[in-house]
Amino acid sequence: MYDRESKMAELRLDYNMKQKDIAEILCVLSNTYSKWERRVNDIPLEMSNKLANYYGVSLDYLLELSRKSFKTEMKEINFDVMKRRLLELRKEKKLAQEKLGLKIGFHQKTYCNYETGRCIPTSFKLYCIVAYYNVSIDWLLGKSNSKNIQ
Repeated sequence: MYDRESKMAELRLDYNMKQKDIAEILCVLSNTYSKWERRVNDIPLEMSNKLANYYGVSLDYLLELSRKSFKTEMKEINFDVMKRRLLELRKEKKLAQEKLGLKIGFHQKTYCNYETGRCIPTSFKLYCIVAYYNVSIDWLLGKSNSKNIQ
């Protein structure tokens, strides 16, 4: 996933914008945005969503889960839907949180916090979760009704 220019950089360049321009749109420091784009730091989920909405693409596309660019039905993340769907997916696989955590590289408490809504996963952690389940990020977050990655 990280052997080339990030999708964030690609989209920014397609729009003929500089990192500082996108940083201003996201209301963050240029250095902060630069680290997200270069994958030095993980971009917070809310910022990924804001960026996907700005470019008019899905989170699946922005976070490089999908190669197809498409718009989602909804603009906002629904964390209640995310909590419910995380629980449903885990139960479908008949896994305890601890066992699932080991499979995706998270501590049980971390995953529990996502499932209960006490914490919001970062974009990278969310990517790990949906890659394991093979479902759409946009679906998991209630932004799309399509469970499949487009």
